[in-house]
Amino acid sequence: MPDDAGLYSVVVSNTQGSIVSTVAPLSVTGAPPVPIGPMMIAAKGGVDVAVNGSAVVWTGGGSGFVHATSSLCPGRVRSIFERVGSDDAPWRLVLTDSLVFWCDGNNGSIWRAGLGSESQVRLAQSANMVYSITRSGSDLLWTDPAGANLQVMSVDGGRVSDYALRAASGTAAPNAVAVDDRNVYWNDVSQQTVNEMPLGGGPITTLASGQGYLSAIATDGGDVFWISVVGAAPNQTTYEMKTSRNGGTPQQLATLPTTFGAALVVDRPYIYWTAQAISTPTAIVGSGSLSRVPADGAGVSEVVVGELMFPAGVATDTHFVYWIEDSLGPFRGRVMRLAKYRVAERLVMGRGRMFRGCRTMLKTLIVVAIGSASCVTTTFTGNPKVPHGAAGCRAICASYEMDLAGMVALGEYSDGCICEVPGKRASVAGASGPAAVAVMGDMANRSEQGTDVTPPAASAGDSLRTE
Repeated sequence: MPDDAGLYSVVVSNTQGSIVSTVAPLSVTGAPPVPIGPMMIAAKGGVDVAVNGSAVVWTGGGSGFVHATSSLCPGRVRSIFERVGSDDAPWRLVLTDSLVFWCDGNNGSIWRAGLGSESQVRLAQSANMVYSITRSGSDLLWTDPAGANLQVMSVDGGRVSDYALRAASGTAAPNAVAVDDRNVYWNDVSQQTVNEMPLGGGPITTLASGQGYLSAIATDGGDVFWISVVGAAPNQTTYEMKTSRNGGTPQQLATLPTTFGAALVVDRPYIYWTAQAISTPTAIVGSGSLSRVPADGAGVSEVVVGELMFPAGVATDTHFVYWIEDSLGPFRGRVMRLAKYRVAERLVMGRGRMFRGCRTMLKTLIVVAIGSASCVTTTFTGNPKVPHGAAGCRAICASYEMDLAGMVALGEYSDGCICEVPGKRASVAGASGPAAVAVMGDMANRSEQGTDVTPPAASAGDSLRTE
């Protein structure tokens, strides 16, 4: 992809130490791949979706689950949480590198679970339904519409505190919440306002009023974005709005008639947002949409994918935009994604047209040792050898749910593991140019040498990464 171009180095590390290569440039000269269309990555949807560098995680709402799959090459769906009580309804979620937090839209509980082996933990229990949740540093913040509260708690659990909204229950109903480095923002469906308050508490500033029903809010640290739904069905209209966090006149970015705006995400230069059709004949067969609009307000909104069944949460990573569709009747919902480079054209999702597989994002871990033709010194720390050789590499690769493809030998100084996606053979490519050279060893012989060695337990310190 064009945005992959830049300067890179390679780190080969194990429990004993690591080796860091010199820096080499990567240039992208070809056009980005164009996928056939949206790809379904899970056949059971829900309410909200989030993505990090390795996982896609989503909540099932009334279906009572939290599920995940790989974001590098989606396939096997893993269960993170399944309904414990009859009223469990995982709703909005927050995702970090290794943890997922979610709020329950029915019973008001707050949960945490690990993406690995950590079991789920109920961190808190609100007296009312919790609609939205976000994270600010080491704190979780969520909204309690019925109690007219914004509440905060450490990500580790403990005491729950209330932000002072200075409003009696019934006169305020904070709905969605977002934070940046300075403020907490929320929209109020009772007062029809968009508000901000300094993190930790303080004076409340109303950024916009008379906004109708407010379903979502987001910020990028400079501007605040929200979805406003005005009017009554079948004549209601969804508006995508923004204003500066320092105040000013709200700006209308986009409008979509006869819809209910569901969710949005800021991914400059665009805002991506989902909308559901309301009280129209086509709503029965699916006329929801995923749209995008320039975040600076300097362009028009465009429908990226149409004819969707009840789209809800939306998320993005470097290459893809993800969305989730809720279930209704025999339709179980689905989790979808589309390459961001493809959205220049409007796409229509015909009912039953599902795209599976990993056509454009098969990523195999490839270790390339990069040296310098000008004799730049490379320093070593710890033991540069992988303990137990190939057997140790097998254990490391297995910890990533991958297979051992081979090993890399850096002369007499160090070695490392090459892991691959199961069923996909890895290829090893050398870097070109005067600043880089690939030094490969005899991987087959080393693999044979380690067949009778008991592999050690994989350690969290064993890793392969590029920087």
